[in-house]
Amino acid sequence: MPGPLLCRVRQRLPVSVVSLEGRLDETSVVGAVVSLRDCLADQPTALVLEAGGLSVSGPLAFAPVLNLAERAWHWPGVPVVLCQAPAAVRDLVPVRAPGGTARGGTDGGGTGGPGVNGGGLRLCDDTDEALRRAGRHPVPPRLELRLTPGRHAPAACRRLVEQACQDWAVPRLRRIGQVIISELATNAVIHAGTSMVVTLRLLPDLAGRTLRVAIRDKDPRLVERHPDDAGTDRLIERGRGLLILDAMADAWGSEPTGDGKVVWAEITSPQSSKSTE
Repeated sequence: MPGPLLCRVRQRLPVSVVSLEGRLDETSVVGAVVSLRDCLADQPTALVLEAGGLSVSGPLAFAPVLNLAERAWHWPGVPVVLCQAPAAVRDLVPVRAPGGTARGGTDGGGTGGPGVNGGGLRLCDDTDEALRRAGRHPVPPRLELRLTPGRHAPAACRRLVEQACQDWAVPRLRRIGQVIISELATNAVIHAGTSMVVTLRLLPDLAGRTLRVAIRDKDPRLVERHPDDAGTDRLIERGRGLLILDAMADAWGSEPTGDGKVVWAEITSPQSSKSTE
């Protein structure tokens, strides 16, 4: 009989590799998902799950893993690939509709980058093959900064954006990027009040190049939009301050991590749907 679930993070970046061994049930899946969210918060290019020694108690126990894979495609925009899984586990992975195949040996069914065959958990027979497929895609440049929750944090974040836009030759994104990251940092200082990790990445995009800014803190409360009684959008935590983020970013959101949350935003150049001047 399989033993307790062991979730071991073998590698974090550029591809995150996690070994799952033992029995996954409705109790142990909670800890596993926390560990996997923590890996995704690092924004790898893919999340590879080694499942050769994994058994699953049933569909209810596996559902959170499937949900995590779907959310990972939305943010940070990476595939989650299940490798070497026994037949009983593979059978729990749904066959996707045409254009979004989760099973099979094609690149879209392995570790293709964002924009390839949609999201969902994918299957691959071999971990090395999954890593080879992930290696076909360039690793986006990134800058990272660790900060304490003080008055200096927004200014330090603005300087980081200035450096990134200069190094990556996207000067048109500097001003809006600085406004957005300043708002995220201010929100983290006021409402989280914890240490934070700031990450900037430059992602390839069909419309141009996308600057993604993200701040990770240790406060589990997500930043979300909720309709108020009048039917308009109300942004909680930062109130009207986050309306700036809503107006300027091409996309933004927040996701839970193992020890808090990450709040992210994206702006695209040169063909952004919102002005970058």
